[in-house]
Formats: sequence, C-alpha cells, structure tokens
Amino acid sequence: MGIFTRQERNAIVFAAALALLGAGLDCLYKKIPAARGIRLASERQMKTNINEADMRALMDVPGIGNVTARRILEYRQRIGRIQDLEELRSLKGITPKRFERLQEQLAVE
Repeated sequence: MGIFTRQERNAIVFAAALALLGAGLDCLYKKIPAARGIRLASERQMKTNINEADMRALMDVPGIGNVTARRILEYRQRIGRIQDLEELRSLKGITPKRFERLQEQLAVE
C-alpha cells in the first residue's frame, strides 16, 4: 500500500508524461532548424487583411484594442479601401513604434 491513491498515481504519471513530452518537443525544436522555419513560415501567413477585417478580427491583432479598431473601421468607411499600410500612420494613437509592430501583423489585399 502506497501513500497515494490509484487516482493520484494516475494523475502524477499523466503530469510526468506531459512534462517529458514538452521537454522532448522543446529539444526537437531547438535541434532541428527546419522545425523553426516551418513555424516562422506559418506565422507570416497569419497576417490580417486590414480591408476585410471586422471589429473582432482587428481586435484579435495584438496591439489593436477597441478604440484603434473603431478608428480603423471609421477610416475605411470615410476613404474606402486602404491602399497602403502607411495610411494607418495618420490615425490618432498610431505611434511610429506601434506602426512597426502592426505592420508585421497586417496586410493590404
């Protein structure tokens, strides 16, 4: 008889297996350059089309909150389609540093 119940032992084994799996994946990610390339390629494809995005999609972009999303939508409503991301610089609250971060996550299509 042990100090743990069967359910507790199962939980410990499960947690240990998850930890080992995580460590193995981390090691694999660090050792195989191709794995890093695949991840980076998929991240590049995840840009949000600023001309098609609704309020929720804009707010899903890190760095865009409720106010900025509303300003983008109002701007699109006034001028039509955005031709170049540089147009965002004219919006209140878009600093040069913030624009650089957003530029990596947005696309004009």
